[in-house]
Amino acid sequence: MLIRDQRYIGVILPDGFLVPRVEVAWTSAQMRQGLAGRSEVGADSGMLFLFGNAGQCPICMDGCLVPLDILWLDRDYCVRRVVRAFPFPGQGGVDPGGQSLYVLELAVGQATLHAAVTQGARLKFVTAAGGGIKPVTEML
Repeated sequence: MLIRDQRYIGVILPDGFLVPRVEVAWTSAQMRQGLAGRSEVGADSGMLFLFGNAGQCPICMDGCLVPLDILWLDRDYCVRRVVRAFPFPGQGGVDPGGQSLYVLELAVGQATLHAAVTQGARLKFVTAAGGGIKPVTEML
């Protein structure tokens, strides 16, 4: 279980690749800030947005200095939509076109490099607890 206000989580992509330092955006202020202003996002990091209620979950990329791969996920952590290398110059936001509960932003190219990151693929979330890695089955 992911504990409220836990700062980082690990994400295991469908091909088994671990993204170990994914920041968790719990609050609306954290969601608004997102990864804006960062000059780079490494292959070992990203950001997970927890929306709390299923919905459209649009993402605004104002102030984002680097393109990202963006994944919209349902309550079972299955990929609903993937947008690669966003934003394109001059674009400010993107609409997922369907219901989602979580949004995961990864370094640009991760969704292509790990070809199994496609619509319908299931991700796994893990957390370090008690010196080991434990699966996250529920997000509070």
